[in-house]
Amino acid sequence: TATAQRDGIRLIAVVMGYASGSVRFATAQRLFEDGFNGLTRTLVVAKGKPMDPVVQVANCATPTVHLVPTEDVYVTVPEKYTEELEVVTQQPELIQAPAKAGDIVGEVQVRLNGNVLAKAPLAIVENLDAAGWRWKMQQSVRRTGQYLRRAREVNPAG
Repeated sequence: TATAQRDGIRLIAVVMGYASGSVRFATAQRLFEDGFNGLTRTLVVAKGKPMDPVVQVANCATPTVHLVPTEDVYVTVPEKYTEELEVVTQQPELIQAPAKAGDIVGEVQVRLNGNVLAKAPLAIVENLDAAGWRWKMQQSVRRTGQYLRRAREVNPAG
């Protein structure tokens, strides 16, 4: 058994069936070179980077919020596959206020051919306080005005 690390990539080799330690060592060394030559470690999603799409927020003066990964997401793949990596977010369509900054409400995944290679939690960036009565009244008046305008457009004589 042997291990080696290069450019943030760690490989482990188990070589069996050779009587000589020097032959096992040379075989492991060749395996490591072959392994390191074709691999790349890539930062796909950076910690704190706002993810799309935005999420709607209900009962809050803040109408939408971006979610952010709580950690960096790296993958190690053969170089030829780096262009095929896919970033997928799993998040709610709506967050109900109140909610606190740092609350975990989703997940970001890095996939290759539909297989999840790595993932990280998605968190709310800011405190989402429940709206007060003044904001709720303003929204109610605004929605009523929109309703009346649409009603006039549909039935101008009425």
